[in-house]
Amino acid sequence: MEKSIESTEAIHAEIRTDAEVATAWEHSLTPRRAFKVYRSAVWYAAIVSIALVMEGFDTKIMGSLFAQPAFQKDFGFQASNGTHQISAPWQSGLNGMSGVCSILGMFLGGYVTERFGFRKTMLATLISMPPIIFIYFFAPNLAVIAVAHCFMSKWAPMRNLETQG
Repeated sequence: MEKSIESTEAIHAEIRTDAEVATAWEHSLTPRRAFKVYRSAVWYAAIVSIALVMEGFDTKIMGSLFAQPAFQKDFGFQASNGTHQISAPWQSGLNGMSGVCSILGMFLGGYVTERFGFRKTMLATLISMPPIIFIYFFAPNLAVIAVAHCFMSKWAPMRNLETQG
């Protein structure tokens, strides 16, 4: 059955009119009313935004932490001159770990993205960010920081694949 051109144009005009009415109604909403109507969308956007901000706690921050006196005191050893220092093996190990775990993350990211799709991979990596950040904050020693650093380095390339896909 073929639809006539007139009926198709009438349907398109009706859809266009409905869209214009809906747009006008949404623009007339006050912020409070819009929050009530679209509460779940607002919270979803807020949580994703917070996860993206936390993702900004990037693997590159580790190099700057080594120079912080509080970090040196908590995780380093006291040198003969009385200052605290992070040992060279730990510094090079933590910095080198970024590259190795990033390469592993790229391989894993490619596989997971192909298997589960871009959206699910992106959501999973964003949901995993807050716990990884908390590992950094509550780490009692450098070994736990190394684990968090590896996870952070591994997930970052998976998120980067998403923005390219």
